Amino acid sequence: MEIRYPVGYRYKEGGPGSGNFGHAGRPGMRGGSAPKGGGAWSPVIEQKEQEIINAPIEHGIVVAEDGTVLVETSGRSNSIKFTWEETSKMKGAILTHNHPNGTTFSGADVQLALSNNVAALRAVGVRDGRKLRYILKLGPQVREMSSNQVFKKYIGPIEESLMTRTIEQIHTNQITLKEANRDHAHKLWTEVSQAMAVDGLVFDYSQRDW
Repeated sequence: MEIRYPVGYRYKEGGPGSGNFGHAGRPGMRGGSAPKGGGAWSPVIEQKEQEIINAPIEHGIVVAEDGTVLVETSGRSNSIKFTWEETSKMKGAILTHNHPNGTTFSGADVQLALSNNVAALRAVGVRDGRKLRYILKLGPQVREMSSNQVFKKYIGPIEESLMTRTIEQIHTNQITLKEANRDHAHKLWTEVSQAMAVDGLVFDYSQRDW
């Protein structure tokens, strides 16, 4: 599935770079409801995230609402390749993984979640000495939309606006290149979450300290 917008944009003197889209997705799986906090899956996810948060390579874990571990797989330092069999188990489940660099979700992460009807997407990592957890809950109406619909209507236009505003802030010395690159994805998912909430859609993104 093609992503047409540069999620993971890199601000630099010479222009935009490209993000990493290392995840393989499975389109067309929909339905179900988002998991509620404190369910049978919660202690399982907590334990698994504790095990992988400091790992030097990415690990992906899929857990069903009843706490059953459906998938455990490993990748490289900046990506995971899920098989078709593994993605077929993601419907209505919670997908968590670690980011060795401590950053939030990539465009590939969100595309994977949307394409495979994941109820909640999570990531953990350590950045600047802080243990961070990123969470994205997808409501039923959002999961009825294709990933292309979400990218075209929300993510793409919002990212274009964010890029324009951020470049202006760089040029006027309001922020540095380092700050722009560090905060780009976090700002993007926050703005997408807010925009979709206005339309009554649940794309609930948060960043939390461990």
